[in-house]
Amino acid sequence: MGNIAHTETGTGEDVALIGGTGVTAGAWDLPFKPALVQAGYRVIAVDSRGTGGSYTPPPPYSIADMARDTIDVIESAATGPCRVVGLSLGGFVAEEISHQRPDLVRSVALIAGAGRTTAYLRAKMLAERELFAGPGSRGSGLAARRHPP
Repeated sequence: MGNIAHTETGTGEDVALIGGTGVTAGAWDLPFKPALVQAGYRVIAVDSRGTGGSYTPPPPYSIADMARDTIDVIESAATGPCRVVGLSLGGFVAEEISHQRPDLVRSVALIAGAGRTTAYLRAKMLAERELFAGPGSRGSGLAARRHPP
């Protein structure tokens, strides 16, 4: 397991902040982190793998792997069960943490999350993927037509 960078700010009950795809811990600096610190919380902002000061292992990255990374941070930095806030992809990670280690989680807040997929949404996403990628490795879809080999 590699090194997951994080920052710790303030005093009080712990709140772990997990960003979305490519979002570093610094993105929480305005307005979330100051407001939480002023409200009396200790903020642990996480650089997920591949972002900020954290290590970048070869992809793919799974939600479960990212959850285990953040669990390691919570275990080492938090003083007890903490509130966990996830933004977008970080919301999926927060949900996985609460599933894997409910003993570490006081509550979960999801920002810009996603719910269950419906049959319609799955079909739409598959159609979009086929449109842009097309069949085969080089594709014959829209992306292949816009950017020929």
